[in-house]
Formats: sequence, structure tokens, C-alpha cells
Amino acid sequence: MKAGYKFLILGLCFTLFYGCSGAGRSPVEPLQPMQREYDSSSGRHAWGYWDIAIDPDDLSYEVILRRDANFHLNARKFLEDDPCSYCLNILGIQPSDHGTLLVDVEIRHPFLAAPYFTGFDVRGIVIFPGSKEWPENEVFTSDSSLGDAELINPDGFTRLFNPTEFPPGSSPFTILEYSHGTKANSDPATTLNAFKNFYSYENRRYFANGDAEVATYDIYFPPGPILFGYAIDASWKPPTGPAPLDVPDDFPITANCIEPYLISATQVDDLEQDGTCLVEIEIYDWQRINEHLVFLETPELFDDDVEAEMVAWDDNWAKFEIILHEEKSAATGDYDCLVRVEDHEDGDPNLGYIDAFNMFTLKVVEGQQSTESDGNLFLIADGNTFTGSMGEDNTPLMTNFIQFDAGPGGFADADIVKFYNGHHGRFNTTLTAMQTLVNSLGYTFVESEENPIDTTGCRLIVIYEPGFYDVDLFTNSEVNDLLYLLHNGGRILFVSDYTNSYYPDKTTFNDLLSKMGCTVYDDEYTSIPGIYVTDLADSPVMEGLDGFSMAANSRFILGPEDVCLGYSETGGGVMLCSTMHYN
Repeated sequence: MKAGYKFLILGLCFTLFYGCSGAGRSPVEPLQPMQREYDSSSGRHAWGYWDIAIDPDDLSYEVILRRDANFHLNARKFLEDDPCSYCLNILGIQPSDHGTLLVDVEIRHPFLAAPYFTGFDVRGIVIFPGSKEWPENEVFTSDSSLGDAELINPDGFTRLFNPTEFPPGSSPFTILEYSHGTKANSDPATTLNAFKNFYSYENRRYFANGDAEVATYDIYFPPGPILFGYAIDASWKPPTGPAPLDVPDDFPITANCIEPYLISATQVDDLEQDGTCLVEIEIYDWQRINEHLVFLETPELFDDDVEAEMVAWDDNWAKFEIILHEEKSAATGDYDCLVRVEDHEDGDPNLGYIDAFNMFTLKVVEGQQSTESDGNLFLIADGNTFTGSMGEDNTPLMTNFIQFDAGPGGFADADIVKFYNGHHGRFNTTLTAMQTLVNSLGYTFVESEENPIDTTGCRLIVIYEPGFYDVDLFTNSEVNDLLYLLHNGGRILFVSDYTNSYYPDKTTFNDLLSKMGCTVYDDEYTSIPGIYVTDLADSPVMEGLDGFSMAANSRFILGPEDVCLGYSETGGGVMLCSTMHYN
């Protein structure tokens, strides 16, 4: 055991010995875990976490080093005050080729001869005034477009040790709060701040004693005075191996940060105005990778924060996907999207739950009105349309539903036709008629009542009367998947008893259509803004048809004034079933 570490324990024990007499406790009753920091002039520094057991009868005590809890600490004082006053340096500043300044920052390990205090996931947090509000996450970030200074090349974002939520004096231990640095000229109130990583080796991202590491901060500085503060976040836990230590293997994996250490997000395809796009998020974590929740927020494009779905994971990596819907007809351009990953169940023993954040750019492009690639969502407002003898009459219509050219996209040439009656739906003889037709056309028929619905490999999904037995709403994740299928060459056919009868499926359908950005209109639909209702001859599913049958032996004859079905040229509407028919 190192001499300095002995002194640290002795100092801790003295403080507790002096302050704790035998006030009614049973012999050797453990106190709550304590964390103590001492005056740096004494040569002792807080970097530990202990249980103290005291016998009130004879005042004997036992110091038990906790090995089941790691923790974050603000190491700024270690680098600028004591034991080192020169371990945080700016090595150089030079202009970039894109109007910013490149600032080289060096951090030296403050404990030169103490591998016991190897740091993990060390982060240099820069704090500028922040004007950008993220209402769902209740944080502010700096934003150069709003006149703030901004770190252009962050490795991530954190709320830790910001001056607002961790002000000086908020904790009995200054390593758990913000402190004013010797180079800072302000203490900005920004609550979510960018950081750069500092580590000696990629393996476990540890910062070895005696090492000096440099990171380049690419910073936009606005005209006028520059206000900034900073903090140095580090994670640590005592090693388990004897001296001499094998670094990092003698440190448990919980010496690393408890939250994800890397978040990467990618916009896979174009996001059109009022359209959708797929976003893939990858997170890397040292611990319990499959216990995270991932949320995205872009207030200029959609309300609330939306949750991504985990689709794969392995060891310390997990992949999430989400279909984002541009809901506000935003102008074309680039928009920041904030990604938040919720922390593990346990959290940091001192600071509680710590979410991880990062940011990426969503690009919105001009929407394209195309009847070939959109308008692939249809509604037949009668559950008996394809049953019994009428199934033969409507075979050409169903064939068109399956085969019409839905435009480009990964689902356009897929093989599966899924007949779905999940969410308390029902089947009737429509199933048999459709299965026979699908098989005759050479496609794969799948009958499913899975929950949640899976769109993988589907060219057409027939969603048959969900909520027929009980209102059972689709989740936002399911709706996003359906939108992505719709806008990438897939086809969706809704079949429902769309009446105001005692069947509750209309409620489920209305909710689903509303979440998809669609509206069903019973009449006067020809004047609906944004919904293009056309003659049947213009609808791709009507090609080659002169009519089709409905329930009660009704047959729709395609006259020049009869608009029985409508569709959206932008993919935002539904096929509409008229009340006009001929017996």
C-alpha cells in the first residue's frame, strides 16, 4: 500500500473518530457510506469511497474500502491547485480554414507516481453561455447560430459539473461540484455542455499516471468578449490487484464511467418536408449495454422527444433505430438533433442517475410530390369487402393492391404480403380469399397477430380491423415503422368497419391514422388542403378496373362523377370510401 494512501485513510478516520461518539448505536453498527475531502494544504486528497464501522463502547473502528461503487469527480482542482498547478495547459491557438479557432489543450496526470489513481473516461468539459433551449430535456446548450461560442467538434455532452446544477457549496465535497478554474473568466449557466475525451490508451480509455494527453478544441468564437468556464470529469474505482498494479486489468470495469462513453447517430435517408427518415443510433458502454433507453429531440421538426428501438446488441455495443417524422413543414436546411441515453438502474453513488448525450445534424430537403412513390396508403371502410362471392369480383382490385408500381424504396420489390389482425383485430373469410390470390401471384402470404407489428420484408400489409374486440392503440414505434414502409415503396391497406356502431375498431384506426399524419373525412373531401382526391381513373389501384363490390351486394360502377376512393399524392392521405354506390 502506498504511503500517501495510508495518510488519506488516517485523515478520514481521525475526522470520523472525532465527530462520532457512542450515541446509542449498537456495537460495530456501520454508518452510511461517507465521502470526505480534506484541505489540500495537508497533502491529502479525496479520491475514494469508504464504509466506517465504529463500536460505541470502546470507540474501536474499522475502515472498509468500498469496491462496489464507482464515481464521477471533477478533477479540476487536482490539475490547477494541488497536487499540481501546471497540469492543465493551453499549448497553442491557431485559426482553422472554416472560420473557427483550433485550441490545443493539454492535461497531465496530477499523480505522477501513483498508478493506484489511474483515471478512466477523462473529459475536458467546456462551458459557454447557452441560448438554445431543449424543452423536453429541460436543458440549455450553446449554439453558434444564436450568437454563442460553441465547440464544433465535441465527443459528447454532459450535465455533470455545470455551474447551475452543481454550484460551489452545493456538496460537502468540492470534487462533486463546479469550481471556478484559474483560466476561466465566467461561470456560464448552461446546463448541457460539450466535452473532449482525454485518454492514454483506447483499451478502457484510461489515463495513465505520468502521462500528458492533448485534445484539439475546434471552437467558434463570436465577436466581443468571450465568457467561459470548464470542468474535468474523471471516473475511478479502487483496483483489486496487489502492487505492482497491472493497468488497466487490475481495475474493475466499474472504474469506467457508468453511462455510455460513445454515442453515434446517422440519418440514413433524406428527410423531406412533412416526410420521414430512418435514423440509426449506436451506443458503446462498458457495462450492461442492453438496459438503455434512447430518446431524440428536435423541437423545430417534431414535438416531444421520441424513443428509438433497440434492434441489436453485443458485448459493449448496441444499435437503435427510429423513423423520424417531420411534423412542422420546416424549411429546408440543417437542424440539430439531441440524443439522450438514459442511465443504468443504479446510477452514480454520489450524483445519482447520469444520462449520456450527443448531438447530430438532421438535413431536411424539399418534398417531392410523386404519385409513383407515395400515395401507397389505402382504406377500405368495410370489413366485408373481400368476403364470400364478392371476393371474385374484387380479385382484380386486390391484385392491383399487391402489384402496382409503388415507386422506389427497399420495400417496393419485397416478397411478403402480411395479413395482420393484431391489436385485438379479427379475421373472417377475407383471409382465405386473399391467401389464395397471393399464392397464385407467387408472393409469400403471412398471417400474423404479432404485437408489436413487424414490417420487415413486406411489400403489402393488410391491417384488418384492429381494435375490433377492444381499443388497442399502436405504439409510436409501430407507427414510425409503418410510415417508413409507406415512404420506401411499401403498400398498406386498412380494412375496417368504419361506422359509428358498437365496434371499437374505428377508434383504434382514427388514432393510428392521426399518428401517421393522416385524416379520414366522411364528406367534402374534395376541398381538403394537402389531400389530393382524384378520380378513380387516376388511382394506381384502379388501373384496368370498371368497378368493384362492397358489402350488402353493392357494386361501385365507375362513373365520371363518382369519387369512391381518393389518395394523397404526397403520401400523407388515405384512400377514402364514399357512401355513393349503385345496387
